[in-house]
Amino acid sequence: MDVNEVAAHYTPTIGEETTIPEDSVVKIDLGTHYNGLIADSAVTVSLSDKYDDLVYAAEEALEEALKVVAPGVPITEVGKRVERVLKNYNYQAVSNLTGHSIEYFELHGDVSIPNVQVNWDLGKFEEGKVYAIEPFVTFEGRPSKVVDWKPGGIYIVNKPRNVKDPEAKSLFDEINRRFRTLPFAERWLQDFMPADKLHLNIEKLVKLKALYEYPALIEVGGRPVSQAEHTFVVTKDGALVTTQ
Repeated sequence: MDVNEVAAHYTPTIGEETTIPEDSVVKIDLGTHYNGLIADSAVTVSLSDKYDDLVYAAEEALEEALKVVAPGVPITEVGKRVERVLKNYNYQAVSNLTGHSIEYFELHGDVSIPNVQVNWDLGKFEEGKVYAIEPFVTFEGRPSKVVDWKPGGIYIVNKPRNVKDPEAKSLFDEINRRFRTLPFAERWLQDFMPADKLHLNIEKLVKLKALYEYPALIEVGGRPVSQAEHTFVVTKDGALVTTQ
């Protein structure tokens, strides 16, 4: 859950008491899987009518981008369509946040799907492949991008490690059993270990580089950001959305 200028990769920690400010724009980005088959989706909620159009723009950009999807269509067509929609609203896309391909037990595959026009070859949509398109939208002005902020509380197994500390090893084994190569939050493991020990051992695993913690991403100019996202399978008839 990302609020206002925080664009992505933040989730509440155990015991966090932060409240959402009034008149905020709130992004809810979530995913699920069935035996490694992943669906990734996001919606934005405006708590003030001053951000309603920001939400609508992201939703319309997503819907229009999905219309260009077909086997053999260049992936760069998505950015062209997103920018065309946002120009009508006098908004712009965050340039360094993209959609992505999705693989078996792999949320972010090798293919990126920009939300802006680019001048290089990114390949073409392939029939039977799974992708997610997710426009991130903010106000016009200086070019928009995100930069790393504080630790976001979202983790992923980085690489196999020989963890010697027994308690940390026990936790690492459980993480691998539950989540494999998928992202997870610390609070999802409260049933396995008390919160204080859990936090301490996750910190140990991060220091050992057995786990990677995603930094939260913040819009460089402090502008609020909206987001909309769907996962789809490319068929001969276009995009078959799996996250309606």
